[in-house]
Amino acid sequence: MKRLLLPALAFLTGMAGFPPNLSAAARPDPAALRDLPVQDGGRRKPLLAFAQEQMRALNGRLGALKDGTDGARIPALTALLSLWLEPEGWNERRVVLVDDVPLKKALGLPETERLFSAKDLIGRPALMTLAREASSGAGAKPPPLARAAQTVAERVILLQTLMIGKTLALAPPAAGGEGKWTTLEASGDAVLVETRQRLAEAWRANDAAAFAAAAATLKERTRARNPAAMPEAWRLRLESLYLKGHPFRAAWICCVLAAFLLAMSHRGTRGLGYRAGWALSVAALLFQAVGFTIRSIVTGRAPVTNMYETVVWLAFAALAIAVFLEARHRARGFLLASTPLAAAVLLLADLLPTALDSSLHPLVPVLRSNFWLATHVITITTSYASLALALALAHGVLWKALRERSRTAGGSLHGYVDRALQIGVLLLAAGTILGGVWANYSWGRFWGWDPKETWALIALLTYLFLLHGRLVRWWAGFGVAVGAILGFQSVIMAWYGVNFVLGVGLHSYGFGSGGIRWALLFLAAECAFIAWASWRSRPART
Repeated sequence: MKRLLLPALAFLTGMAGFPPNLSAAARPDPAALRDLPVQDGGRRKPLLAFAQEQMRALNGRLGALKDGTDGARIPALTALLSLWLEPEGWNERRVVLVDDVPLKKALGLPETERLFSAKDLIGRPALMTLAREASSGAGAKPPPLARAAQTVAERVILLQTLMIGKTLALAPPAAGGEGKWTTLEASGDAVLVETRQRLAEAWRANDAAAFAAAAATLKERTRARNPAAMPEAWRLRLESLYLKGHPFRAAWICCVLAAFLLAMSHRGTRGLGYRAGWALSVAALLFQAVGFTIRSIVTGRAPVTNMYETVVWLAFAALAIAVFLEARHRARGFLLASTPLAAAVLLLADLLPTALDSSLHPLVPVLRSNFWLATHVITITTSYASLALALALAHGVLWKALRERSRTAGGSLHGYVDRALQIGVLLLAAGTILGGVWANYSWGRFWGWDPKETWALIALLTYLFLLHGRLVRWWAGFGVAVGAILGFQSVIMAWYGVNFVLGVGLHSYGFGSGGIRWALLFLAAECAFIAWASWRSRPART
């Protein structure tokens, strides 16, 4: 299918005219169509969700489309409606993301730019050649440059399909009929076709009243066409509220403020700053709980099925474990370590929409067991959260050793690292065993040395070795802290590396690409920090 669409791009690009100036006049309020259901990706979702997902895929941003032509940021739903109702000139707009530097070099594009027009990209034969190379591979994994070209070609195709409305499946099958939803033009319903024309005329004329009336007619007609096929209105509104509210963004803001207040409080656990930090930490937990609850209600599944969801769950679980341990031990080290960790993780998920897809997707067949999904994946991810908390606490140990030039510095932090490691290893062992039970349930074997399984075992053995060495006194507090930092690299490999670097194995539903440079930079920075702290805190020679 992709090979058939690629040659058609040159013809579709001929639709280009004068670029539309969306900021020249106020557009009708697109909120009238925000909750209109559309079928896409195996589920029925509000048009706002569809718009945000398409703009993310095309432009690499959440909630808005950035126009590289004039630097304007257009709300996702406004951009979608403009593409659909006023498509002229969009091929001239620099809205297609090209973020792979080697590909830009191969195509002769400016390396400092990230957004390009479809017309400019189609005019470069090398793009089509590389994209066909990726599409024609006989089961083999295409080279990185070809994969990057294929991704850009798919973005250009996406722009063209949005301009002709090909992906907007807004019309359910007629009452009593079965099958997929169709576009308004293909529905065979004269009222829907006429309503689409009225929407376009009102949009072009900036007639807010006529647009609102046409939008109301469209909603009524699609629901009357097949009431049984329509999703519940409250579910559509709930998803739109989630998308507009950004609960995970509110959570990382609370975590940043909490970390600042906790760091600045100098009166132990009695000062106002510490209490405010506590309150903000609990608020961050509540925001995340609301986000997970809405995602579960909308999808009907546990919210831990892809990389984005496991990343934000790690932040939630690490903060929850820290709140519990802080209250139990009446100490200030756990929250001081967990709030910047949670803030960094949530911020990462917010700033990397192309690598971490936050869209709500239905389950792939192998995951369609809410019991095993909730037990195995949540247990494993919570173990990663506890081990990440140990990582953050270990940085505190090394920082104190560096400042005081003594490897015995750190005091109670040494015990905190041990406690977080113990919780993490217990959950990691339980999660690995549960994964084997689920594998037997799904694939008919408990263990098969799949890359994901192998690296999960390596991570578990790494931490067991670390804790065993502490028990037999091969190393003490400083050494355990170093081990907690280095050991987390095995977690990163099991969690991120198998899915985003190796990209092989039975766990293909979690595969992705991108971010390897940042992972390597993180590893290099950790090794440099350990070396610096070890050298500065080395025992003085007598």
